[in-house]
Amino acid sequence: MTASLLLRERYLLGEDRFAEIDIRQGPNPVPGSAQIYKYRLAFVVADVCVLRFDNEAGKGDRRHSAGRETEYVLSNRQQSVADFWDAIGTWRAGRDVKSVHGDIRALLKAGVLDRAEDGRPEFAYDTIHVDFIIRAA
Repeated sequence: MTASLLLRERYLLGEDRFAEIDIRQGPNPVPGSAQIYKYRLAFVVADVCVLRFDNEAGKGDRRHSAGRETEYVLSNRQQSVADFWDAIGTWRAGRDVKSVHGDIRALLKAGVLDRAEDGRPEFAYDTIHVDFIIRAA
C-alpha cells in the first residue's frame, strides 16, 4: 500500500521565496523514524532551500538549517507544521542568505575566515583585535 497524501501546500512568501509542506501517511513507520507520516517541509529563498524538516528513510526525523542537520523531535504532524512556521519566522528575522554569503566571501578574501577540510568557512581564532580609522569621504 502506498502513502496517502494528507497535506500538500505551497505558500508564496515574497518575490524570491516560498514554503512548501508535503505530509503523507503510510501503513508503517518510515525507516529510522517512529512516525507513520512521511513529511517534507521546506523554505526556499532565491532557489536555495534554507530550512527543511523531513524524515528521509534511514535518517529519522531531521531539521536542516544554516547548512547543519540536527535531530528533530516530532510529537505530531500539527506540531511539526507549527514548529516549521516558527522556524521560518526566526529565520526571516535574521539576515538574508545573499547578504550573509557576500559577507563570508569578503571575510575569506580578507583572510579573517579560512575554509575547513569539508569546505565550510571557519573562524580559527579565540579572539581577534581590529584597529582601524574611519574618515569622512
